[in-house]
Amino acid sequence: NVIAHLKFGDGKKLAIRADMDALPIQEELNVEWKSRNDGVMHACGHDAHTAILLATAKGLLKMRKSLTGEIYLCFQEAEEIGKCADECVEYLSAKGGVDGVIALHVQSGVEAGKIDIKPGTRCSGSEIFYIDITGKGGHGSRPDLVIDPVEVACDIYQKLKTISVYSHNPFNTIVVSPCMLSGGNRFNVFPDTAHIEGTIRYFKIGDGDLVLEHIRKICRTSAELYGAKVEVSNACAAKYPVINEKSSAERALLVAKRIGFEEADEEPSAGSDNFAEFLYAFPGCYCNIGSKSKRKGSSDKHHSACFDLDESVLPKSVEFFLSYAIEFLKKETISE
Repeated sequence: NVIAHLKFGDGKKLAIRADMDALPIQEELNVEWKSRNDGVMHACGHDAHTAILLATAKGLLKMRKSLTGEIYLCFQEAEEIGKCADECVEYLSAKGGVDGVIALHVQSGVEAGKIDIKPGTRCSGSEIFYIDITGKGGHGSRPDLVIDPVEVACDIYQKLKTISVYSHNPFNTIVVSPCMLSGGNRFNVFPDTAHIEGTIRYFKIGDGDLVLEHIRKICRTSAELYGAKVEVSNACAAKYPVINEKSSAERALLVAKRIGFEEADEEPSAGSDNFAEFLYAFPGCYCNIGSKSKRKGSSDKHHSACFDLDESVLPKSVEFFLSYAIEFLKKETISE
């Protein structure tokens, strides 16, 4: 992580976050800023976030004589694997904390010129689960002499898909996605092991742990039924859902409209962002800024090899951050 501290005198403290990391994807779009590294590209717009925050820093320094207060510019690494937000929060807390936090994310599925800022839950929390099943392998001609871990894995897989219906409060949305199932490498050999990996997305703090317990119970009962062994482990991808504080979201939306943004009406996302850890520690908000590209061959999907964005989002996002910072550091309340 890289955190810059700008002090313009005594006053309120604001932290602005930009995530910096790329993804293990080969970039296909032939553009001037195409990745120079094979197999690595900024397929989620984090390079744009970094550029926006750097330009915001430059703008703040130009306006330093008219500002009062402190701003922390948090360039965060490893958001894509759910890490390092906690280090930023720990650093800010050690400095006495901040009065507010804000972050934005370019959104390639939303038209440029639009912005999505709403109070409440906006992105899910996320857990990754790993299930390792051990049976007893053997020849494909004698299934009666083996404990087939693939059969156990299939049984577990089907039951995982029912958790949201039969094991969880229907008014608290969850998404359980067992996206990987593997076992065996030859047509006539029962393997000794099988493996499942997937994600849990949740919108209420604590639901990730509840679902993990359901998964462990399913795995135990299925393994016992077939005489297999099973181990369940997990890793946190986003410790909390992204929950916008009401007054911060309202302030940000008024600032955005004032500088010409149109409000987008977007549903909460089952994607996750560990900026949620900033929001758990300090009041603030997270915004999605429309960046849909009209360039031929480009994709409006994040994490795509043809991901692209409308570059007009860059100066407009800088204007948004600067305007929000100016408004936040004021003592009086914003008005229409």
